[in-house]
This record gives sequence, C-alpha cells and structure tokens, in this order.
Amino acid sequence: MPKDPDERFALGGQMAAQLAHLPNQERRHFCLELERLVPLPDKECANRMLGWSDVQTMAREGITFGSHTLTHPNVAKLSAEELDEELATSKEIMERRMGMPVHDFSFPFGRLSENGLEEAKVLRRLGYRTGVTSAAGLNKPGSDCFTLRRSQMVEGPGGLCGISLFAFRVEKAFLRG
Repeated sequence: MPKDPDERFALGGQMAAQLAHLPNQERRHFCLELERLVPLPDKECANRMLGWSDVQTMAREGITFGSHTLTHPNVAKLSAEELDEELATSKEIMERRMGMPVHDFSFPFGRLSENGLEEAKVLRRLGYRTGVTSAAGLNKPGSDCFTLRRSQMVEGPGGLCGISLFAFRVEKAFLRG
C-alpha cells in the first residue's frame, strides 16, 4: 500500500474505475471483503466526512444537498429493482434525516453513458428534478435536466485547481457555448 497520499488517491481512483464495470452484487461483495481485509484506522478517519448534524445545520442555512445512491453503483448496471432501491431509499433517508425534501441527484460515476431513459424515468417518478453528471460543459435552455453538465475544480488525480484557473475554465466554457 503506497504511503504517499497522491499515490493512494490515484490507486483509489483506479480501483473505483475497475469496480464501476463489475455487476452490482460482485462490486458490493468486493467492497465488503476489502473493508474486512483492510480496516480503516479510526483516528485517521475521524472528522473526514460530514455528520448528520453538520448536514442539518448547513441545510438550515441554505446549502442544498442531493442524493447520490446508497452504495455508489454504476446505475446503468443495475436491475430495475436495484435502481429503484438505490434512488428511492437514498432520497428517503436524506429527507428524513434533514427534515426537508431532496430534489437533486448526482450520478455516482457521472459518465453520460450511465444516464439513459430508464434512469430519467425513475428519477422523475421519485420526485427528483435534476440528475447531474460529471461531464464538462454548459447547460443551455432546453438541456435535459437529468443529464446536466458541470464545471469542476479538479486539475489532476486528487488535485484541486485554484479559483483563478476555475474562473478561466468557466469563462472559456461560456465563450465556447
């Protein structure tokens, strides 16, 4: 296991990319086995993620939270029942814990190839208003609200770009659009 954080991040990205191609049950089994074999150190993991009280406070202050599934699958590889479970249960848990509706969804791997008519139908039926991808670009009037694009502040494996570079990328996208 690499000790360098950038190497670990890159390795994690490679593993996630490989797992995205597995059937859902196989992916879940692999993840459970990995968690069993490589326990995470509590001390290093403490305060690495928001807790529900943090989310509730931020939501009360106007921050919007969207759903992202229960187990981070490639939604295009799910059966109809699995898709419904991942999208509905995630939304229900978030709404119950936050005490407010969840309208937006972000696809776990974000590729446009994950977003088909079936996924859009299920999102719409469950009361979502948007589905966000990780595809770069602008959303224009008439864009499909379940395949929204976005600009990201990611530079390379694990690296964030500065605000100036992000502003440049957004400006460039608008000039192209």
